[in-house]
Amino acid sequence: MRGTSAKKLLNLGLLFFVLQCSFTLAYTSDNIVIAQILGAAAVAAYAVPQKLFSSVTAIVTMALGPLWPAYGEAIARDDVRWVRRVFMGSLWFVLAFSILLCALLGVAGPWILNVAVGRSLHAPIALIAALAIWGVVNSISVVVSVLLNGASILGQQTWLAVIVGVSNLAIFIFLTRHFRVIGVCLGSILTQLLITFPKYVVLIRRLFARLSAMNPTSNVAKGVSPQLETI
Repeated sequence: MRGTSAKKLLNLGLLFFVLQCSFTLAYTSDNIVIAQILGAAAVAAYAVPQKLFSSVTAIVTMALGPLWPAYGEAIARDDVRWVRRVFMGSLWFVLAFSILLCALLGVAGPWILNVAVGRSLHAPIALIAALAIWGVVNSISVVVSVLLNGASILGQQTWLAVIVGVSNLAIFIFLTRHFRVIGVCLGSILTQLLITFPKYVVLIRRLFARLSAMNPTSNVAKGVSPQLETI
């Protein structure tokens, strides 16, 4: 038993390691691409306003962190109804919160950057708008990741992260050459919408189908809101 448990922990740790390396590749290669294609001076024009909007994702991550073990415990108890309710609630809340906060940052962003770093840094309005969309997309991704982590769905997430990391790098290079700094942000948005989100939908559907099959008493038809039937 100890050997089996140790092997499971080792595999789990390895998956998390690969997952984090893939996320690092996806979220840090942008500055490298900008520096190589547009020069080091262009990095600040992207990296500084990006930090402004990445704070939205950081807030969402901290707020949803406690749901990770809570999802795991609820799944272990076969409490499918609670998992559905909390997941949908957090999804809609984060969507509304991130849209509102990113919109406010989009409007106040130029002024905040002017106060923080002075007039030496000019962030195009198009880049600010793209980063606002990027902040919303990333926040929604966090909601789904917390659920999948709580359900211990790591293998498919890891492969997805590897594919997204490599795809991001290729798209970054292509779009940066054509759209300059804003191309990096557009690349991140496109890979999330075209690769990550469709796979997330598949994984969530499979998860709830499996949980409902294990606990038929928690079927959607018995009291769960009709909007959850789409999951």
